[in-house]
Amino acid sequence: MRCDNSLAVSGTTGCVYADVRAQLVLPLSQYRAAAATYAFAPTYLIDHWGADDSPLRRQADSGIANSNRRATCETPLDPFIPFDDSVVVDDSCDEYPFTATQQGGTTGGFCADIVALQEDDGLWYFYEARADKPVDFNEPCVRGHVPLGENEAAGGKVGSLPQSERVIDNEAYTVAIT
Repeated sequence: MRCDNSLAVSGTTGCVYADVRAQLVLPLSQYRAAAATYAFAPTYLIDHWGADDSPLRRQADSGIANSNRRATCETPLDPFIPFDDSVVVDDSCDEYPFTATQQGGTTGGFCADIVALQEDDGLWYFYEARADKPVDFNEPCVRGHVPLGENEAAGGKVGSLPQSERVIDNEAYTVAIT
């Protein structure tokens, strides 16, 4: 068991079983396109970050996390180009692995650019976002086209993981899309 007060909510001390890996749970019904985008990487990409055998590791330094976001979404050589509202309303760049992980921060040009859309049958489908950049499933990351509100809501859930599950810097955790 590991106990600390550095991640405590309201100044309380908390404990976790160190042998039990934390899990970030993101329901599709709540986080929609963001959650679908996050499901793409562990399911289809070669490194399958976030799966049980390839967990993410928390990056606690917010400066590094901000730098990671810029590298993935704002790289000058291959910047994220949002769709107009006819494709994704209020489109934003959502990255996976998350920028607040040791695995985050890959230059966006190396990422799979996708858009996850829920079709009339209720299922989520993945589409290549750019004809000039086909997805070959060997990419180490994803740049998803996600409505800004869904991106921010999922980002809030990711940001609360250290407190809710007491995940310390460089500690491993998995991601479950339900």
